[in-house]
Amino acid sequence: MANPDINDILAHASYNQAQGSAFEYVRNPGKLNTLIEQATQRMESSGRFAKVLEGAKTACRMVVAVVRREYTEVPWETVLLIIGAALYVVSPVDFIPDVILGVGWLDDATLLGWTLKSINDDLERFRAWEASRRLRIGQHTWH
Repeated sequence: MANPDINDILAHASYNQAQGSAFEYVRNPGKLNTLIEQATQRMESSGRFAKVLEGAKTACRMVVAVVRREYTEVPWETVLLIIGAALYVVSPVDFIPDVILGVGWLDDATLLGWTLKSINDDLERFRAWEASRRLRIGQHTWH
């Protein structure tokens, strides 16, 4: 089976519902942390997300840093896009239901790839911010 068309996924009711719920997670850090844990577990356990896993983890770290107000150099649209994608990934009922063995993950991977490509510039800036932060922390002398 070929990868599903991203436009079909974006037009699907389950994606629209996920995007509509995204802001609710920004307001509730506990709920957001649970979502990020679930999405990360799902991607790691399936083994089918290897190509996007590192980018997805970076996106999740970025969302957490934004919600904690540690990192502010990202548009809210990017944050909501990431949360919407995470909600879609954890939902078993989406464009291709996850219960369809062997192909139920194709739409999730397609959406994740599209999302990461769409926010790539934001991810690169965040990675640079993380690296500079690690460098500053590593150079700090504690007394």
